[in-house]
Amino acid sequence: LRSCKKKIKDGLFMQAYVEQPLLLEGRKFDVRTYLLVASIDPVLVFYHDGFARLAERPFALDSAESLADAKIHVTNAVRQTSDRPFLGFDKLARRLTVEHGLPADFLDVKFRPRAREVSKMLVHAAGTERRRGRFQVFAMDWLIDRRGGVHLLEVNGDTSMASFQGTGLTPRIWTTMLDLVEKLHTAPAKLRIPRRQQRGRLFRHGRWELVYNEVAEDGAAPAAYNPCTALAPEPGPDV
Repeated sequence: LRSCKKKIKDGLFMQAYVEQPLLLEGRKFDVRTYLLVASIDPVLVFYHDGFARLAERPFALDSAESLADAKIHVTNAVRQTSDRPFLGFDKLARRLTVEHGLPADFLDVKFRPRAREVSKMLVHAAGTERRRGRFQVFAMDWLIDRRGGVHLLEVNGDTSMASFQGTGLTPRIWTTMLDLVEKLHTAPAKLRIPRRQQRGRLFRHGRWELVYNEVAEDGAAPAAYNPCTALAPEPGPDV
């Protein structure tokens, strides 16, 4: 921490380590989703499924060596050297059911709603300068614990647009994103975004789901995000 503080003038953020992550094949994994702020005047926010990434080495906390091994604990590409498997959401759902007995609709019922809500709240928490014609895509990384709790790890503002084999994402995720942004800023009527969104029915463009529309919600910000209460994992047995 002391060495990091010398490099970061504005201070540090600290997160509690999740000591009991859900594992696949005995390895830690994270789940990536995408957040598209397609417009900031007015604010329109979209969500897109991503993929799961597995750590290179089996999970362990039983020695000083294992605690210091980034290839056990960090799943991003910077810390890994081998070609690791990427899992699209359909494959991930099947693996969670086979290995842990989670319901087949776990991602639909638990993960996606939480990811959408936190994505929306982050946009409000960040705030932004109002300028027309701007957009930004972010990559959001999540961890699922053994109780099925969903934890946000980090948000990346300079995300890779590489092709992640086996996920079925590229190139469609990026072509539909660019088409969405272009239409939104040049011919928004073509998108037919409803002024009011019916509960349980999300507006979609490709697989980009509208999770916040400032116009439809009359500019009202959502309730304050408290990760310790509002979106805290529900108590339950280990899975």
